Order: sequence, then C-alpha cells, then structure tokens
Amino acid sequence: MTFLWANGAFIDQDAIEDDISRLRHKLGQVGLKDRIKTVPMRGYKLVTNR
Repeated sequence: MTFLWANGAFIDQDAIEDDISRLRHKLGQVGLKDRIKTVPMRGYKLVTNR
C-alpha cells in the first residue's frame, strides 16, 4: 500500500476489502464474480480468459 499511495494518503485495509467486495458484487451481476481472486499475503489478482 505504501508503494501505491506514495503521496502519504492513508488507505485503510478495510476500505480496500470493501471496494473489492463491491467490485465482486458488480462483476457478479454480469456473470464475472470469480474474476477477482484473493492471493494470500499479496493482495488480489484479476483473472482473465487467457
């Protein structure tokens, strides 16, 4: 998170998890819910059809 928000902005882990949850919900509405995978100790990964 420090690398991504180097400008000193404070981004809470809960805020990121909420955003991912909302994004998964929206993707689920178009049949793509499983496109975002949680990668333990790393973050999240977008899975494509490739």
